[in-house]
Amino acid sequence: MPDHFGGTFKHRVDAKGRVSLPSRLRKVVDNSGVPGDEVHMIVAEDKSHIIAYLASEVNRRLKAMQADESIDMPAGAADPRRAAYFSGSSSSICDSAGRIALHKAHLRKAGIDKECVFDGMGDYFVIYQPAAFVAMKRETIADYDLEEELG
Repeated sequence: MPDHFGGTFKHRVDAKGRVSLPSRLRKVVDNSGVPGDEVHMIVAEDKSHIIAYLASEVNRRLKAMQADESIDMPAGAADPRRAAYFSGSSSSICDSAGRIALHKAHLRKAGIDKECVFDGMGDYFVIYQPAAFVAMKRETIADYDLEEELG
């Protein structure tokens, strides 16, 4: 069973903003050891993609942040670490059809409309608009071809 997010996949986004989570990624969610583990999503700072973590991973990161903080008054919106993970975030549980719901604001900011590309990154995955994904890959691989990678 896969224990990390890996692979590249292209899927269609339906009119309600739902997308089927690729089976390879869904298996990681299903095997997380946390029943009903949510997929927690944030828009990347540069708005080029959506970053998705298991909620259990976000909780682990929050505990690490808390362990590194004093017990003084919270910094609120001025706390860049917390803002990165929680401000403007959304969460979704896989439905019975294996779909997650993407927040409309996230879709708009990342430029995702009818199709998206999932790219596994180990402990998280990212969701790109296909042309933006290809452009990002071509920064390091000049002749990158998404369709060739997808087989």
